[in-house]
Amino acid sequence: CPIAMTNRLPIAMRANALQMLGAVCATHPTTPTEDDVMNLLFLICNNKENMEIRRGSMMVIANASADKGNINTLLNKSYIESLVITLSKSADVVLVDYLMQF
Repeated sequence: CPIAMTNRLPIAMRANALQMLGAVCATHPTTPTEDDVMNLLFLICNNKENMEIRRGSMMVIANASADKGNINTLLNKSYIESLVITLSKSADVVLVDYLMQF
């Protein structure tokens, strides 16, 4: 996830890093670390961030939430609140779809 946080890198490289993390989270009982979750939430909630990065970050969270072993890391009240606020302000259907999968 640090690659996705690096603004100086090309958007495609940052998005690819998120896609790889999302694929791992979808196919293995792997939880992103607490730091990864905080970084992903920052990217998701930052309205100034590129939409592909925001979508990719939400896809990682949605994929990780599919495994009940990840509940302890993901179901934090402040995380849920920030995602609900983002959901209420977003007009991007892909981002909203990933949010609803969470």
